[in-house]
Amino acid sequence: MKKILLVSLFLLLAGSISYCIYNEKILIFFPEQHNHLYGDQQLQSTEIPLFTWTSQQTYHIEHVTFLNETSEFKNFQNLITKWIQTQEHQAHPLLSVQKASLSDDHKDIFVHFSHYPFDKDASTYTKLAWIQGLLKTIHTHNKNIEFIYFFVDDKHLKDYELDFSRPWPIEGFLEKN
Repeated sequence: MKKILLVSLFLLLAGSISYCIYNEKILIFFPEQHNHLYGDQQLQSTEIPLFTWTSQQTYHIEHVTFLNETSEFKNFQNLITKWIQTQEHQAHPLLSVQKASLSDDHKDIFVHFSHYPFDKDASTYTKLAWIQGLLKTIHTHNKNIEFIYFFVDDKHLKDYELDFSRPWPIEGFLEKN
């Protein structure tokens, strides 16, 4: 009787553990899997230009080291994050990119910010200069992109002075490109 009870408890425990693993209640990672997923991935560092439109109506170019990843989405997210870090005086200090995604034809990019990117006192010129610098940076990095959409909380960015409900052309809107 004891033997049947022990075997039953063992089978119940083994079944419960199997059920939890199958339904991802318990996750098991082995070091070999981790190395296999990331060990073969080779990151290449390149130097890329980041553009800022200045009050002298010229571009200020800052070159930074950039790690190219295998995921194009992650590359855009990292590129925009690097660019935001160079814009400390123009952007909100806690601004981050939640995600950056591409359309199916890879011609449109959708950028999701953590919150409204501009200071509440920012002038229209400051906002346009900020956008122009980001557009030029993305266009230099990838010539196939045609339009960019800006989002906050999965909704179009709302601004009283600028229309973000429509996409922005990646070539920018200034004559001097």
